Amino acid sequence: NYIFLDARAGLHDLGGLSLNTLSHVDILVGRPGRATLDGFRLVLDAIGRLRTPNNIRLVIAQTFVPLVPGEGRAAQEDFRSEVWDLFGETLDADNTNRLPLNDDTSFHYPCPIPAYEVLGRVDRLTDIDASVLDAEGYSRLAARIVERCGRTPAILEENDDGSAN
Repeated sequence: NYIFLDARAGLHDLGGLSLNTLSHVDILVGRPGRATLDGFRLVLDAIGRLRTPNNIRLVIAQTFVPLVPGEGRAAQEDFRSEVWDLFGETLDADNTNRLPLNDDTSFHYPCPIPAYEVLGRVDRLTDIDASVLDAEGYSRLAARIVERCGRTPAILEENDDGSAN
């Protein structure tokens, strides 16, 4: 029901084509740092030029969020604030559609993905415990993508009797 195109890290022609013409939902993945914010700025500027405000369907995923609760919360708040400022400078420069910083339904609100070190220590995806991939961060990200698509994939729809397809 969905096709994901991983346009690899960095800014390049395939990434630009996929963001600007092919995708129904743009998913920007990054972690705190100047390189991410500079890249996001370029992409958001392009999206703002090429799409109307009503046609922007965007998801921000923040990767490598520390699993330590206090550290993770602080990292999320800092990144959210930086992304919110960036949205104000690019997609809402006239400040007409600015949503509150902590509005978790907004495009600027990053979906946190914890720093699962286990993912970097395996040779095959089949070596990863399924509970890691079913973790809350991935579920939230998937739900946000489905929401931005504006429809529920058939596999998640319920039958008349309440059971899932």
